[in-house]
Amino acid sequence: MFAGAFVHPDSTIVFPLAPEMIDTQDGTTKNDCERNAAKRFITAFRKEHPHLKTIVVEDALASNGPHIKHLKDHNLRFILGAKPGDHKRLFDWVDTHPDIPSLTHTTRTKKGTTTHHERWLHDVPLNDSNFTLEVNVRHDTETPPNGQAKNGSWVTDLSLDKTNVKSIMRAGRARWKIENETFKTLKTDGDHFEHNFGHGHHDLDSVFVYLGMRAFLLDQVVEHSCGLFQQARHKQQRKVYLRDAMVRLFKTFLVSSWETFYRALYEPRKRLEVEAVLKDP
Repeated sequence: MFAGAFVHPDSTIVFPLAPEMIDTQDGTTKNDCERNAAKRFITAFRKEHPHLKTIVVEDALASNGPHIKHLKDHNLRFILGAKPGDHKRLFDWVDTHPDIPSLTHTTRTKKGTTTHHERWLHDVPLNDSNFTLEVNVRHDTETPPNGQAKNGSWVTDLSLDKTNVKSIMRAGRARWKIENETFKTLKTDGDHFEHNFGHGHHDLDSVFVYLGMRAFLLDQVVEHSCGLFQQARHKQQRKVYLRDAMVRLFKTFLVSSWETFYRALYEPRKRLEVEAVLKDP
């Protein structure tokens, strides 16, 4: 499936969107692919949210001409990963530019100081096949305390300058929240999401996926907006502990309301009310 989520660099909460299944469509004979599913996903997203200001963040597979044009056609801004092996002309253009803007800054963590050297350039041809399609390029060389430098590059239609290149970098890296806070969570936190080699008999597996993603969305909405849940989450410290406590409480007691349920997780005296509900004939 092709799936996405609303993410933010400063938040671990994500809001997943309805996934688009990678499956042969009615009236076609060719096998479906990720690119076709992405087109359907973007078209459906814009239909549901026609006026929402959105920046699409994706990996380097998305930084191709047809996909970028499709994003532009649907009035979507973008920050897409880019690799030198896939965009030789683009990186040659950046490397040979006589006066490219740059910025060096540092960040401090418990492990030491990390140095970032940023470079950016506007209106660069994407590649030879899409020479008239111009993008803005941002390149970052990150040198952590161990000295092993890592490079990261993005193409975007956002204007770049010294005031926003760090924000663009953080926004681009927020794509990992779709991998970690969404799919990794669904695989490791008890939702049992795993790779599958088909869509199931009469698309049964796809139905399970839709139900699972909807349940996960509801869970994220509650975590974001429910003060009672947030207090329970703070009391339990780690989400895995909170989930275990919720399961134990749900299996052991008959609870009269969600308010009672959440308060029982962070107010010990509330357990008496929960037990009273259980004993009530």
